[in-house]
Amino acid sequence: MKKYIIGYVPNTYKGNDKFKIKASFDTKEEAVKERKVLEEKGKAFNVCYSIWTAKQVQEQWDACTQKSKEKRKKTIASKTPEQKKKKFILCPRCGSTSKLLYSEFGGLQTRRCKNGHSFEYDKWIGDRIGSIMLFGNPVAAAEFIVNNPTITK
Repeated sequence: MKKYIIGYVPNTYKGNDKFKIKASFDTKEEAVKERKVLEEKGKAFNVCYSIWTAKQVQEQWDACTQKSKEKRKKTIASKTPEQKKKKFILCPRCGSTSKLLYSEFGGLQTRRCKNGHSFEYDKWIGDRIGSIMLFGNPVAAAEFIVNNPTITK
């Protein structure tokens, strides 16, 4: 049995917008009726609803996913080996690598190392440590480096 899906493609001009599903029906007549109701409600927003089959929706989603994968590959290929290196934040107690638990708005991260120690890391300061050493307090920057070790691989 064919399934009919009502939805729309958002008009955001990104080029890879996926079909947004509003409802699904077993018969085309039900889908046509519901589309008319939705278009009456959405006239102010200038949304154009269309009826697709499940196969058409899946094909469109696969095409969008493929485009995003190609874009990601292109971005990764354009990076230099120096840019591809990852920075790992080490635990100040035992020196093992850590995992991000959650981050707050200002860049304050709560992390946990492989050995179970929890600690906080200020990403805003960590990313700007060179400028703090040059223009700010070099003693405070040195203390931050000692208390928050990192490794680049």
